[in-house]
Amino acid sequence: MTPAFRIIDRASFWLARLCSLAVVLMTVGFILALLLQVVFRYLLDAPLSWSEELATLLFVWAALLAAATAVRFNQNLRLTFLEDLLPGRPARMLGWLRHVLAAGFGAFLVRDGWRLAELVWTNTSAAIGYPMWMLYLSVPVTGGLLVLHSAACLGADLTGTRPDAEAAT
Repeated sequence: MTPAFRIIDRASFWLARLCSLAVVLMTVGFILALLLQVVFRYLLDAPLSWSEELATLLFVWAALLAAATAVRFNQNLRLTFLEDLLPGRPARMLGWLRHVLAAGFGAFLVRDGWRLAELVWTNTSAAIGYPMWMLYLSVPVTGGLLVLHSAACLGADLTGTRPDAEAAT
């Protein structure tokens, strides 16, 4: 693996691990927020005004970070029937194309997600009052992670190594 791909692979590996931890914590957070909402609404007859907004914020971030992390570990949703039908090199080339297209989609998310975040930069949420850019920034962050993880997977495919093989060294 070339030094450039090694750096990309290590960055991808450690960011994926960090994102995985964040996804777990955010998932616990939004589940607790929703459980609190149920308890307060139906058992105490005093619904919380902030729990749904917090759960939405955490859920969106958790889902998008999990989707980007799945790309790193080659666990993302994809159709492989065409790749499975093709022999060796054409199948590998189709896999390379998949990584390039995923990176292109990630670049699109970075560009347009940033524009979206800029549109709501001064808005605040109704109940909690957090800045709405905190929610919408999840789109360009996910896009950047998609670019990085796709590049790491492409580099691993081109050099014939596993994406995680040398990441921890």
